[in-house]
Formats: sequence, structure tokens, C-alpha cells
Amino acid sequence: MQTSKQLVHSFKTKFSQPVVPAFMVWCGGLTLSTGLQVPSAVRSFQKTENGLGGSNSSLNSMPQ
Repeated sequence: MQTSKQLVHSFKTKFSQPVVPAFMVWCGGLTLSTGLQVPSAVRSFQKTENGLGGSNSSLNSMPQ
């Protein structure tokens, strides 16, 4: 079986704010970063697997 890779899209631009990854695939899981705060009621239901869990922080708390 042969595996091939193909570039899907690229772009060149300048950003005025810090840029952070929007998603991450790690240890069989997918993490999506929206920049929104997780409500405290939802935090209590989040589970941590293999020591890795979702972030409870907001991108709004980043220094500008």
C-alpha cells in the first residue's frame, strides 16, 4: 500500500494579532479551539483521557 501526501491549500499573509492553531490531532483525539470560554457547568462534565484534556482557557486572555 502506497501513501501519498498532497498540499490542499496555502496562503501568505501578515497577522496583526498572535496566531494559534485552530485544531490539533494528538493521541487519537481531536481538539478544536474556538477561542470561546467553556461555561462552568460544562467544565464539570469534561473528561481527561491519558492525561490530556480540553482547555478551559479563553484566547481572549492572551496578552495583546
